[in-house]
Amino acid sequence: KDLTIIIKPDGMPLYPHNLYLHAQLQKGSDNTRTAAQALMAFERFLSFVGKSYRSLTENQEESPPWLFADFLIDNLIIIDPETGFPNRESGYAISTARTYISFVIDFYKWLHRENILQIDSDNKPFEFRWVKVSKKSIDHHDMLTHISGRKAIMVQTTSLMQRFPKVQSTPAWMKLKPMIPSDKGVFLEYLRNEKGAGETLSLMCRLSIATGLRVEELVSLPESIINPPVNDQPVSVSIGPANGCDTKFDKQRRIEIPYVIMMELHQYKHSNVRKHNLLKLDEEQEQVENVHGRLFISRSGNAYAPNSIQSFVSKIRKKIQKEYPNWYYRVHDLRSTFAVDWLTEESKRRHVVFDFLLQELSVLMGHESTATTQKYVDLKNARSTQIEHSIKKNKTASKSLTGR
Repeated sequence: KDLTIIIKPDGMPLYPHNLYLHAQLQKGSDNTRTAAQALMAFERFLSFVGKSYRSLTENQEESPPWLFADFLIDNLIIIDPETGFPNRESGYAISTARTYISFVIDFYKWLHRENILQIDSDNKPFEFRWVKVSKKSIDHHDMLTHISGRKAIMVQTTSLMQRFPKVQSTPAWMKLKPMIPSDKGVFLEYLRNEKGAGETLSLMCRLSIATGLRVEELVSLPESIINPPVNDQPVSVSIGPANGCDTKFDKQRRIEIPYVIMMELHQYKHSNVRKHNLLKLDEEQEQVENVHGRLFISRSGNAYAPNSIQSFVSKIRKKIQKEYPNWYYRVHDLRSTFAVDWLTEESKRRHVVFDFLLQELSVLMGHESTATTQKYVDLKNARSTQIEHSIKKNKTASKSLTGR
């Protein structure tokens, strides 16, 4: 197990905090990293205000844990769900603050159990109380509700934990991670350098960024939809159960393949490499026949598995990180990149707001409801707000410096 301990400025282990950390492992924890970070933050605070963990009085609001809670609450980072702006540039996330204070509470309970520190009415770090928590909600449609009752358990809590706000639920748009233009350029550059089997997987990744196809849709894309484009316009094609494409909810939908990508797909469809791979399905057949109808064929002659693309993107990511350590994207981020890029380009081309494009993007993404697509529009609106805010701040700063 991983025992992280705290060292004082003089190089000596911090007592009794490290004993508590060791006790955490004995209770079944795999490591003590988070607990050590919490107690170290607590001790740094106490050192700053000139107190010790033993500085208890009959007034809980003067106790070290209570003062530490004040400090954490005063320095919480709270995200505005509408704009995505934090209320401060540095501080503690609500989840981190709640975790830290819970370890401090547990530390004092352990001190009392081990007779290291006496807690009574004259030495009070906080107050305990018992609350009844329901184990399950009542089903008002259940005809036997009157006899089944409502199961509940008693849970011990403290006055300290009740002071902290509940952990904010992260808005859906904040969980998205589309590639910024520079990172997208790096990714495409590395994809172009792939040779052999990597060329086919590279083409699949570029197709995903260009169309928003899911991994399952990529590997089951039918060869029947690939035809030479008649002009330099995007080609609209239908995919779904009708032609064997594994779409979500078995929904028949349309995608738009850019002209350049369609040309590459057509060349790949008739390439010698693909024909050679197809022959491996049946070495005795006289003619090349795609028995499963898939466009992308692996060296074994079969369609690719979804994890083949995931492994490929992981391999490319490791290569990129040697030169760009902070570059980190997953397969699903390719789809997010398409959605955000499409909104950006169409908004500029048509001179319309992002919300106007919601319905159209929902169709292109193959969503059951526009509610699923809304997160991409929210992301673009939030970023636009942030850019406008930054521009205003820069103008204000420039004016204060130059007087103009």
